[in-house]
Amino acid sequence: MRYRKLAQPPNINVFNYQGGDYVMGHGSSDFWINVPDAPAQAALTRMYLFLGDWFLDTSDGTPWNTQVLGHYTRNTRDPAIQSRILGTQGVKAILVYSSNVARDTRAFTVNAEIDTIYGAISIPTSPANISSLIPVNVMIPTISGIVQVGQTLVATDGMWTNIR
Repeated sequence: MRYRKLAQPPNINVFNYQGGDYVMGHGSSDFWINVPDAPAQAALTRMYLFLGDWFLDTSDGTPWNTQVLGHYTRNTRDPAIQSRILGTQGVKAILVYSSNVARDTRAFTVNAEIDTIYGAISIPTSPANISSLIPVNVMIPTISGIVQVGQTLVATDGMWTNIR
């Protein structure tokens, strides 16, 4: 397996991705070739892809908004993440998996060690800050007009923060 390296190790917040450009200009040293790092980086970047964000296949991606973060996701968050890891080329099994939701900081952390076709490796992850994902209403939209058939209501946009 040949996988192009990222410029910076992705110890990043998934919702505030900094760096991670492809490494280029150094020949074959720009690639993970037949080492555990290749499937580990592939699994990590697959986790970071939001469902629907890839224009060539909007059915691909991690269902962060519907199955991982937010209310009522206790029973779906771990299977969703594990499914993304196990669906990665070169990954044979998850050896160790744990996740933690820190309600006070609104962070979701995943720790995983995987068995790849080249050996075992840990997937480096960092907390996903849930508060940066949830839109916050700063100014409430207003709706005015007469509610009648044939009449048009007028609404203001209001003001929101944390819009992706």
